[in-house]
Amino acid sequence: MRFSGGPTSRKNHFRLNPERPVWGRSPQYIRTAQGPRLLTSGWWGLSRHMSYFGDLMIALSWCLPAVFGSPLPYFYMLPFTLLLIHRERRDDAMCLAKYGEDWRRYRTQVPWRIVPGLY
Repeated sequence: MRFSGGPTSRKNHFRLNPERPVWGRSPQYIRTAQGPRLLTSGWWGLSRHMSYFGDLMIALSWCLPAVFGSPLPYFYMLPFTLLLIHRERRDDAMCLAKYGEDWRRYRTQVPWRIVPGLY
């Protein structure tokens, strides 16, 4: 049985079985000096925090029913977006401290932080 879950479940499947295909292909990854592998294919090849992008899309879907009758529902997006950006930057600093040069290579291969093609 194939499972085509979202980014977080894909990452977990990769941890459990690194040879399992990602989007029907052999997974691409960076092997770190510390041992763990950094996945660079599938969702995780599009952005370093693709799950945050999904969270932002869900938050937007909660705002869109208001259409543009009032700007008030859209104010939810601003602090939530700032929270995720702050969290991503904090995670990036921790991973740089943990993985060093391997993390720099990972950032080169996966340049987008949250939103592919934008940020």
